[in-house]
Amino acid sequence: MLKKAVALLLALVLALSLAACGGKSAPVEDKTPTQSGESTENTGNSQETQTPNDAQSSEDAQDPEFHRGTVEGSTYTSDFFGLMLTLDDNWIIANDEQLAQLGGLVADTFDDETFKKQMEGGSTVYDLYCLNQTDNSSINITVQDLGSLGGIMMNEEAYADASLKGLPEVLASAGINVANLEKTTLDFAGSSRTALKLDGTTGDVSLYETMVFVKNGSYIACITAASYDEAVSPADLLALFRAL
Repeated sequence: MLKKAVALLLALVLALSLAACGGKSAPVEDKTPTQSGESTENTGNSQETQTPNDAQSSEDAQDPEFHRGTVEGSTYTSDFFGLMLTLDDNWIIANDEQLAQLGGLVADTFDDETFKKQMEGGSTVYDLYCLNQTDNSSINITVQDLGSLGGIMMNEEAYADASLKGLPEVLASAGINVANLEKTTLDFAGSSRTALKLDGTTGDVSLYETMVFVKNGSYIACITAASYDEAVSPADLLALFRAL
């Protein structure tokens, strides 16, 4: 059952990555003035210009320095996304080596820089994976770098919309039959967030899943709670998170 849970989650991570990448490829009108070298007539009106320092400050404000979450004991903390999660003894939290294996990374170089390089070009990387030993429910966090343009043009809702369009087909190819997939909003860690709710099956196993999106700069986190028992609500699993 554990291997099946991991396989399902990998399929969902791939689906979100493919769907979101496809959604952010729409052309954007370029309204940046070109440098023609022509002089402009002085009309007497002052015009503000952005200095290189101003531009850098603006870029820094839009794209803060990314850093991974940390795990101490049974508590996960992400200062970057402003989240904290504390689990009881029924849960197993993946270590760096296991996260690296899930993401196809080299375990002994799974630091912030390797993490960021893996995300370049739209790759999605695990920041957290944990599994409940009693019922096989799971919580995971994946992070994707949308790039400078995507960071400006795509908010949490747009990312969810892009994922919503691409998920059913990709999941079907992974053997997951989607009975219901819808976009919604829910209270997550004290804030109203865009989310996707999915009900489906894989073989004879039911799947109940909710994905919440949290964006900071050009980086977006997908916080996913999944269960295989109707009595275990993904919403209850997400309620374990709190804001920093």
